[in-house]
Amino acid sequence: MALASSLPPLSLLFLFLTLGISGVHSSPTLSPSAAMQSLAQKRKPAMDAKLPFTAHFFPQQLDHFTFRPKAYHVFYQKYLINSTYWDQGPVHTAPIFVYTGNEGNIEWFAANTGFMLDIAPKFKALLVFIEDESINCFEVIKHSWDELMAVGAKKGGMLELTKTFRACK
Repeated sequence: MALASSLPPLSLLFLFLTLGISGVHSSPTLSPSAAMQSLAQKRKPAMDAKLPFTAHFFPQQLDHFTFRPKAYHVFYQKYLINSTYWDQGPVHTAPIFVYTGNEGNIEWFAANTGFMLDIAPKFKALLVFIEDESINCFEVIKHSWDELMAVGAKKGGMLELTKTFRACK
């Protein structure tokens, strides 16, 4: 306390800034963008035949929030299941571990999320990996690109695309 009262206020400020800056440089930092770049480099698009999962598709309403006719279209959300360790005894007390997915290939995340496979035998759990629907949207757009280019190349095509996608007003 005596030290603080004998120092002028600017010296105290300088002391705190110096300590704060040196603390920042000495501690390790993790960059989310670096982690995502690392994950992107390691991704394998195809499902490894050794993975103990079966793929399933759940019919899902396209839009849950509006009541327009196109909102009732259906897309098929992909999910993977591993029931190898699931205890389906008469009491059904075994847990279900659910991985809710990321914006990417669900097979890649299932293959690289070892923690769930490590603990499933101990808990006799069912494993479920749910794919984020944005990857389905990406696949639809990717496979529709030629068709979009053809429509855009026709007379009035760009206007048609602008109205359809409500873009470039």
